[in-house]
Amino acid sequence: MDNAANCKVAGEEGQEFIIVENTVLARWEKMTIPLHCLGFALTLRFYDKTYLSTKAPSGILIKALNLDKEVIVGVIEAFKRTLENNEETQMLQA
Repeated sequence: MDNAANCKVAGEEGQEFIIVENTVLARWEKMTIPLHCLGFALTLRFYDKTYLSTKAPSGILIKALNLDKEVIVGVIEAFKRTLENNEETQMLQA
């Protein structure tokens, strides 16, 4: 939420930004459950070289999901929930 610096701190504009920021963050927390992370990680489109060479709306290059710590933690958590024993879990984490 780097746009906070662009908002007027005093007045309604600053308060509106805080409300919007809290709403976006709350929705993001709901979207990053382990099942969603696993779905993203298993979608080949997100690893395509053409896709990865484009820039996000913020101007930053898009990175592969396997380089995103938050997604990987969600994937491991999803595997832990679905695997039958600790031995299988340890194999996937190695």
